Amino acid sequence: MFTLYRQHARFASRSGTGYAAWVIPVQADATTTSQPTEPSGPRLRLRWALATAVAGGLLLAVAFPPTGIWPLAAAGPALLAVALLGRSLRASFCIGLIFGIAFFLPLLAWVDNVAWFAWVALAVASAVILGVLAIGQRVLLRLPFWPLWVAGKLRVFTYKQFPLLEAAEAHRLMESSRHIGKILLVP
Repeated sequence: MFTLYRQHARFASRSGTGYAAWVIPVQADATTTSQPTEPSGPRLRLRWALATAVAGGLLLAVAFPPTGIWPLAAAGPALLAVALLGRSLRASFCIGLIFGIAFFLPLLAWVDNVAWFAWVALAVASAVILGVLAIGQRVLLRLPFWPLWVAGKLRVFTYKQFPLLEAAEAHRLMESSRHIGKILLVP
């Protein structure tokens, strides 16, 4: 059996002749047919991804007071990113929802003093929001340099800012296509 890795497949598709140099042979029976395969899909099985999401949510909850082990605040979202790698949008929502429930139930336990159903409703509503945001994070994970995008270190380049009164000038610049980046109108 032969395995063709993702970066090697990209090289092989560009060069045409470099395909054979990048195929890595693996021992197989003589009766088996050898076809190149590309590793794809999720890195973790769904049950392990859900367990990773629960662990990440609990670690993030422990980072907040009253426990306050703040260095764990980075581990929670990192585990969420690991659980989201290669997932479908529906699975990403479910993983984000489970992460949110594991995070918000212990974090909002003080609301139980008002009413238990208010505590559960607030935690589930907040977890649904995290589930939707997990879909967005999963989309970001497909971008090159995704750790920088998720951390907010990469920003959109702003070409020029115009006062609102010069909107016609900004529009002319945009139509001319002589810019690279965003054109902003500021009040």
